[in-house]
Amino acid sequence: MAAEIVVVTGATGFVGSYVVKELLETTSYAVRAVVRDAQNADKTQFLRDLVPEGDDGRLSFWSADLTSDGSFDAAVMGSHYVVHTAATVSLTARHPQRDIVDVNVNGVRNVLRACQQATRAGTFRRMVMTASVSTIEDLALPAGHVFTEADFNNSATVQNDPYPYSKRMSEQAAMDFVQALSSEDKFEVVFVNPGAIYGPHLAAHHLNGSSAIIRDLMTGKVPMCPQLAFGYVDVRDVAKVHVALLTQGTAGASSHWSSSTLLTCMSNPMPQSAICWWRAFLLAIPFSGENIERLDVKSGVPAQSCLNKQGWQALHPTVITHYDQLTHDLQPLFDSSKIRQLLGFEFTAKEKTLKDSMDALIAHGEVESPAEANS
Repeated sequence: MAAEIVVVTGATGFVGSYVVKELLETTSYAVRAVVRDAQNADKTQFLRDLVPEGDDGRLSFWSADLTSDGSFDAAVMGSHYVVHTAATVSLTARHPQRDIVDVNVNGVRNVLRACQQATRAGTFRRMVMTASVSTIEDLALPAGHVFTEADFNNSATVQNDPYPYSKRMSEQAAMDFVQALSSEDKFEVVFVNPGAIYGPHLAAHHLNGSSAIIRDLMTGKVPMCPQLAFGYVDVRDVAKVHVALLTQGTAGASSHWSSSTLLTCMSNPMPQSAICWWRAFLLAIPFSGENIERLDVKSGVPAQSCLNKQGWQALHPTVITHYDQLTHDLQPLFDSSKIRQLLGFEFTAKEKTLKDSMDALIAHGEVESPAEANS
């Protein structure tokens, strides 16, 4: 009997590559990795290297682009599931409606139309979509509000926060699309809403996001710790959740796990003290040491080790435009109990996430090892 097929969009991205890895290592699915250019071996070789010995036929590459109508049709036709991770991840742009919102919203519709065609062909069942915590985190709500799947971000606009707005509109577009389908075209959509995603990178081109922040802290480019708070999650947990949700849970037609199937996917918020702890962690022990437990995380570090608003803005103006204006000195709270209960899932501890991230940066030659730096 032929293996069922899972299509992964954005397969060379940080989340997408871990979804491919999880599928290859823990399931028997055949995987169709959708990338912008399937012929670009430099971008795809690290995924080919993940294929277990003897399973060469399980991974194939397909070309598609969010902005090209119909480009996903061939990859999705004949498949059973789609994990849609592809998106443009830009906090700001000169033309935010065109370059951020339209790309993400129209891209989702493009993939959904491909799923509809595959459903008509009699094979397709469910799409699991990487959304974002920004689709539920409405910063207009009072401090102390605990965000759940029942919340929607109604305060973000294309002018004041285009990326969260694009993710919120993408999710709404998917809900509207599925709800409007005829009975013979119906398929399920599940939304996973991760917080800030951290973890060891698999390829050099992943160093444009969370891995770059950790690298800059390790190398001293960012000399102190930003006073920010955010929900976070390990990328490996995000991948496991996406794969598990291909078959677990019942979406009905579409859910915000209460109205469409939306699941908050993150550990407890990482508060200011924990972010300051990053700096203490980096300075107090060897990067790949065995003695993480010896560091007193609760003791914190002196106030001068925290980077204030002005200092962080000078070092990372793009990041500050988004996070500091919105969340500086706030500690957003999230309840991810639904996904824990549904999947019997516990999230990776931040100590392991950070240690593994730092070890990967050293292994990839992005940061000198302590032994080399001191020789």
